[in-house]
Amino acid sequence: MMLTIHCDDVKSIRHELAVYVSDQIGAIPTLKTSEFILSPVDDEPIDKDLAVTAIREYLESLGEIHNFDVVPVQNEIFIRSIAGKRLERGSKSDPGMFSCPHCGFLTKYEEEYHIHTRIHYL
Repeated sequence: MMLTIHCDDVKSIRHELAVYVSDQIGAIPTLKTSEFILSPVDDEPIDKDLAVTAIREYLESLGEIHNFDVVPVQNEIFIRSIAGKRLERGSKSDPGMFSCPHCGFLTKYEEEYHIHTRIHYL
């Protein structure tokens, strides 16, 4: 079972959110324009409740948990703004950090960043 997470209201953090949630629940993320899809690593179904919890944890780490609601519906999860305001935020990374545009990997070392990005082109 694949799980689709709709990120229309939090598009600016979609990459980082996909990386965080997939790491927490052990799934493979696939990024789309305004959503991401989590696919199971093996034939085990993805635990939707764990995904919802991971999304809420990430929003809480940004101080945005009170501004967004996480609504599971069948094999989809919708992240909706409570006040109708979208999250407009740059990358979560600190200045001097290098962030992979493909998967969200973060490092403070430029050489490590370049080595990492090469794996996406093998």
